Amino acid sequence: MSAHSHSRFPSRVTSPPSVDLGPNGDEVLRVYYAFVVLGGQIGLPILLATFFFGRGLKQRCSGLISVLVSFFLFATSALLLFYSGQISSAHSDPNFTLCLIQASLIYGCIVLVASSIASLMIKIWIEIRGGRFRNCSRTVVLSLLCVPWALFLVVQIATIILGTASPSNVSIQRVFFCDMKSRKLSHSVAGITIICVAVILYFGVAIARVLWNSSRQVMATNRASLHLAIRVIILTVYAFITFVMAWAVTLSPKTIFPYIFFSTLPLAAFLVFGMQMEVLFLWWSIIKSPLQTCKMARRQVETVYASPESSTTTLDKPLPPLPPNGNAAAQV
Repeated sequence: MSAHSHSRFPSRVTSPPSVDLGPNGDEVLRVYYAFVVLGGQIGLPILLATFFFGRGLKQRCSGLISVLVSFFLFATSALLLFYSGQISSAHSDPNFTLCLIQASLIYGCIVLVASSIASLMIKIWIEIRGGRFRNCSRTVVLSLLCVPWALFLVVQIATIILGTASPSNVSIQRVFFCDMKSRKLSHSVAGITIICVAVILYFGVAIARVLWNSSRQVMATNRASLHLAIRVIILTVYAFITFVMAWAVTLSPKTIFPYIFFSTLPLAAFLVFGMQMEVLFLWWSIIKSPLQTCKMARRQVETVYASPESSTTTLDKPLPPLPPNGNAAAQV
């Protein structure tokens, strides 16, 4: 029985890649992983730490934190082969189990990112709309936080089931990451993503209509939510273009640029949400404190050396006269 189970699953994924990176393949891989690491492993952890531990931040939106965590998980899953050292432009036959795990995480994270952004937009709409919607916001917000992660688990489990049922569908044909040669799975993930994008755009328009018909006082009160909604829409447009390019690349899988563009998505999330004035002021206050300390210490040193008294040291002062030899001998 065990011998049969071992023979059922290959130890390596040996499907030929459909993307030809050309003679500069290693450089292309470095650029791809550099964008993912820069945005997903450096920028997003710094931004998450700022929201968790930063003092003085007025808003710590749970929906926004969920979006940032989903992008961080997406970037981490895209780097599994990179961290394991099992991928290069000339040699790409990663471990089957690791490849299946990465494929399940990537498909699950695509749904997680799209649904988390949609949930955040609905939460912003509830906060701006207020009234009877605000009374049920606690239950709704909890549901909005849980639904994206439930979809993530469902897609991930479905991918693992498909991969174990048909090991030949587990593929490294994209070179940069593992995926599944399953149209049902691809169409399902694309369908969920399109629905989420439609929800985001719908509630974006709804938020704009509510604020347009509101008084200046209401707009001033909800200014932070409005700015966050604008940033969400900007990231949604960028992400939608990215996913459209990723979907269109199936028609021309040898094109490299869509994959490079795809790798910039975590960096785009960091820039969109990290360039808020409140966050920038907090980062500047953290950086400014040691700089001010260094400037004060430097000024003190310059003041000491520039003062006239500092040029007269104890060595420059005349020594006291020595006692006569006889008195010195007598004292001895």
